[in-house]
Amino acid sequence: MLFGTTLHAQARHINNAGIAGGPYSVATDAVLALDPAADQDADGQSNSSEHTAGTNPLSSESVLRTTATSISGNDILITIATVSGRRYQLETSATLEAGSWEHVGDPVTASGLSTGLLGRIQPAHPAAG
Repeated sequence: MLFGTTLHAQARHINNAGIAGGPYSVATDAVLALDPAADQDADGQSNSSEHTAGTNPLSSESVLRTTATSISGNDILITIATVSGRRYQLETSATLEAGSWEHVGDPVTASGLSTGLLGRIQPAHPAAG
């Protein structure tokens, strides 16, 4: 099977002797086999990443993205487009390097299409001089 192929499926009964026979199940709706590394909807997220995030790899409107940010004192609120029932964790990094990301706050389970993640920013310490 090649990625991008549209498939249909049905189940067939096989008796205890291993002989195939009827009845058949009703055929499924068409299923499109997606390449996990590709970006079917051209939204900047791979099909595999969209599967993990719970977003729709066939809709560029369905993607994990920041929709708003606000800072109040040392608190930062990042609002993201979410999928209800999925868990999200705010992370920060000063360098963007792999392995440099740290969890901020507690994981949050989304209950709607938009969820706020609250974190505390550590103030920079002035250099001793």
